[in-house]
Amino acid sequence: MSTKNKLSYSVADQRYWDKQMKELTFGRTIRAYRLCEEWSLTDAAERIGISIQQLSDYEHGRKLPSIDKAYRIAEALGMMPQGVVIQLLNEQLLRAKIALQVKAA
Repeated sequence: MSTKNKLSYSVADQRYWDKQMKELTFGRTIRAYRLCEEWSLTDAAERIGISIQQLSDYEHGRKLPSIDKAYRIAEALGMMPQGVVIQLLNEQLLRAKIALQVKAA
C-alpha cells in the first residue's frame, strides 16, 4: 500500500497564491529574505552598506531604490539580482499606473 500523500489544489487556492505573489513587493521580498536569514535591520544594512533607516524605508515601501542600487542590494544579501530587479521594475510601473509588466526571457 502506498503512503504517498497526494496534494490537490483548488482553483480558489491558486487564485489566493496568485494574489499573494502579485502583492509581493521589492520591500517585502527584501524583508522576508532578511528575516529568513535571521538578520536584524542593522545586520542587513551593514551587509548592503546603507543606513538602517534607508533599508527600513525600502522594506516598508516608503521609497524604492534605483535599478542599480536594487541590483547591488540583492548581490550584497546573496539573492538572485535578476529577479529582484524585475520585481522592482514591475513595482515602478504599477506605481506609475503604466499597464506594462516585465517578465524574464
